[in-house]
Amino acid sequence: MCKKSKISTIFFNIKIKHILVTLIFFCLINLCISSSGAVHWTNPAGGNWNTPGNWSTGIVPGLSDVALIDCPGTYTIILNTNATITGFSLGETTGTQTLFMNSNTLSFDGASTITKSGVLNLDGGTLTGTGSLLSYGILNWTHGSISGVGSLTIDEYAIMNISGSDIKGQLAQRTINNFGTINWNAGNIDLSYGAIINNQPGAIFDIKGDVSFVFADGATTINNMGTLRKSAGTGTTSFEGIVFNNTGLVQIQSGKLNVGGGSSSGEFNVSLGGEFNFSLGGTHTFKNGAVLAGQGFIGGWNTTLSVDTNSTATVVGKLELFTGTLTGPGILNVPGIFTWNGGAISGAGVIKISESGAMNISGLGLKGQFAQRTINNLGTINWNAGNIDLHYGGIINNYTGATFDIKSDVSFVFADGATTINNMGIFKKSGGTGASQLEGISFNNTGVLDVLSGTLYIPTLTNFSGTTLSGGTYLVESILKFNNANVVTNSAMVVLDGPASQIINHNNGNGLINFANNTLNGSFTIKNGRHLTTAGGFANAGIIAIDNSSTFSLANSYTQTSGLTRLTSSTLTAGDTVYIQGGDLFGIGIIDANVLNTNGNINPGLSPGRLAITEEYEQGQTGVLNIEIGGYLQCTENDIFEISKNAIFDGILNVNFINGFIPNIGDSFEIVLYDSRNWGFKSVNVSGLGEGLFYELHYTPKSLLLVIRETPPKENRWLTH
Repeated sequence: MCKKSKISTIFFNIKIKHILVTLIFFCLINLCISSSGAVHWTNPAGGNWNTPGNWSTGIVPGLSDVALIDCPGTYTIILNTNATITGFSLGETTGTQTLFMNSNTLSFDGASTITKSGVLNLDGGTLTGTGSLLSYGILNWTHGSISGVGSLTIDEYAIMNISGSDIKGQLAQRTINNFGTINWNAGNIDLSYGAIINNQPGAIFDIKGDVSFVFADGATTINNMGTLRKSAGTGTTSFEGIVFNNTGLVQIQSGKLNVGGGSSSGEFNVSLGGEFNFSLGGTHTFKNGAVLAGQGFIGGWNTTLSVDTNSTATVVGKLELFTGTLTGPGILNVPGIFTWNGGAISGAGVIKISESGAMNISGLGLKGQFAQRTINNLGTINWNAGNIDLHYGGIINNYTGATFDIKSDVSFVFADGATTINNMGIFKKSGGTGASQLEGISFNNTGVLDVLSGTLYIPTLTNFSGTTLSGGTYLVESILKFNNANVVTNSAMVVLDGPASQIINHNNGNGLINFANNTLNGSFTIKNGRHLTTAGGFANAGIIAIDNSSTFSLANSYTQTSGLTRLTSSTLTAGDTVYIQGGDLFGIGIIDANVLNTNGNINPGLSPGRLAITEEYEQGQTGVLNIEIGGYLQCTENDIFEISKNAIFDGILNVNFINGFIPNIGDSFEIVLYDSRNWGFKSVNVSGLGEGLFYELHYTPKSLLLVIRETPPKENRWLTH
């Protein structure tokens, strides 16, 4: 069994109401006819209204009469006098019957109708009265006024054309219910005194030129439940002084449309080159389901935009806030683009930047307050220009996968300490050579903090406590500054990239001068020519990487208990000894110190390469040296471990032939260089050598050779198979 959709039910109900309205009209017309005098037009050639001979009674219809223009044929009646009647019916089933008004007033107090063959041309004068008018035909309004407390209903297949370059007289008090089509081609309209336009579901109100409602007094309303469209004109249409409510579709295909206060749960769709502005003051409230869409421009100027309680409004297209305020307790969802050029953002609600969405903060002036509201960023925020007044509990959540990019020297100012930024994604400063300051903000980092340009000053970095930096990743190519920066212990991931990279304190002092501990959870990298010097010794249990022509210099010893130390064409310098008590030391570069490997792994090269020690090397009983051989070229195809002074060997030597390389019988590989030697490795393991091949270790006065043999070597405690 098929279910009716909610939308189908709504339109079904509207249709039923429309039918009921029509039936009521006919009943009222019949009631008027039965209770009043029915006067019929009898001249098939048309003529003047005030000619008695044109009417069936021989008398011009008066206050108690209903004028029935139902004579068959095609003709025009000219209202050449003021007429006050009970009601009228314009049109017969054959031909076209036209009533032409150009200077006089037609007032009616009962239900009236324009049939499908009827045409009312209002080219001047006034159509007024307390009665209601139902049109199935055509109403052309070129000049004059429409007033009175009754309603004007445009049927589903009826048309109302508004033309004429002059300003129309007032559309005052009367309610227009449009179920069909209104074409506004030309001429401004004076809409006032409580007039209402209801553009019903399925109806079209088409603005076909640069026309406006003028002199509106704030008591007038337009309720759009159908389609309100600006289809022509490159200039501006203004709904000044009008409450505009949209539960249907507003389409801007050309030019601009400006509105003010009201409410919306429908869609605003602006084509490329078009423009829609909330710019005429008041408060425009977005109800649940409101959508701002299209490739054109939607702007907020001098108007409060409020997202209602328990409501979500969605920006699929482009919304720009210039002046005024974005506020309210609801959610503004942005899978499109929201640009903040000026004005304030407040309220207890949420701005959600979706994965595909972006928020651009632009405009050189100071933004109004960012107060109370929460921004949940899952997409991209680009802060291009203009400082922000952030306080009263404002929160920015930059989620995993999201990017908050500060692209110039801009700052949060006047923050009151109750505001928070929670970074779980990428928060970076990519532009500007000066400083960006996050004054008065608690900054919590579990994501990536990336300083690419200038100085990023975060006075309250909650990840730094005492002398320990923990949590998150810190990629620093320029200057990261935070209060009391004196990092002794690192439990975060830190990368200092390039000579200009710095971590400094609020007095611009070196925040790493006392750096002494890298914990199990810590990862610390210096790269691309960064030279770091600390005042004492250093203990590593995590990851230390010294990459790309960089230097890590210590006044005292370097002790590693676990984790790894990696060199890539770089240097580790210690005033005392480098103690490898656990973990791995590997890479390409220089260790400028004595090295004592008691329980770690020394891995020359980055599969493969050269690792050099400028002083002495001693390997204990549980220490390991790992060598890789992948060819005949030293340093590029096989590892070389170079010791400038004395070497004391014990423990384990592992040699691994890699990359499918099989040596020939008689090949000799120099794997360790030294100035002098004591003892030898207790255990030697060779893997990947190939079937039927054997090896032999030769300790020469200056090097250790691995020689490939056809037969097993003679028994020798330094030689193992």
